[in-house]
Amino acid sequence: MPLARQSASREAECLRARVLRRAERAAIPGGTRIAPARNMESRTQLFGHPVHQMLVALPIGAFGLSVTSDVLHGWLRQRKFRDGATLALDFGLISAVAALPFGLIDWLAIPPGTRAKRVGLWHALGNVALLGIFGGSRWLRSHGDRTTAKWLAGTGLALSGVTAWLGGELIVRHGIGVHGQIGFDTPKSLENGR
Repeated sequence: MPLARQSASREAECLRARVLRRAERAAIPGGTRIAPARNMESRTQLFGHPVHQMLVALPIGAFGLSVTSDVLHGWLRQRKFRDGATLALDFGLISAVAALPFGLIDWLAIPPGTRAKRVGLWHALGNVALLGIFGGSRWLRSHGDRTTAKWLAGTGLALSGVTAWLGGELIVRHGIGVHGQIGFDTPKSLENGR
């Protein structure tokens, strides 16, 4: 590493340390202390990236596509949109079940009694409810009640916004699934041997 880059890196570390010391001394009105930045790497990784965070994009997209296809079917009355909604729903359910154990493994690693543990629990319960809602929508479709199934899927999509926000809260506010070495010039994930 060139000398200038090492110097800039040291300066950045010193600045970060000063900010963390100030944050530890600071208090938010109401007495809540600001804790120094901490994070918890995912317990399940693929090529240095959290598996749960990679997989959850699949059901989110599939459920959104299913609802969009339902809307298009309602407007255009074309069978391809009805069939597309069902296929997207099937893929969403399968991929959600695939993402579930990786999220559970990460949740079990969160220290008990923390806000992150509580947020993670609500995130998980909401996603289990989502599976029930979208599973119910799929069951209704297979039994010919497509109208109720569409409304149920729309409700599920609205709830998915809440559970996705809770997942984002876990990552952004609590550092769950965030690599321990972060920064603008950190090495690539594959350079760390993962």
